[in-house]
Amino acid sequence: MWNAWDSVMAFLSCHTQWHAECGMGGVIWFGLKYADCKNVLEDIGAPIGTFADLRVMEAAALRILNEVGS
Repeated sequence: MWNAWDSVMAFLSCHTQWHAECGMGGVIWFGLKYADCKNVLEDIGAPIGTFADLRVMEAAALRILNEVGS
């Protein structure tokens, strides 16, 4: 049975799939590379609905990662 903790672990499994660029102003985080994340989710056996959970966590993380002055 898949649960919220499993979705968090799936999100953490995608930690190498972020798209970010570095410039004079610092790092700008654009989000996760979805095609690559779907491969990771398939590899770990995550149910289809896990991708929606992943996107919710991504949105929350992007707000923090791109805070001005951080």
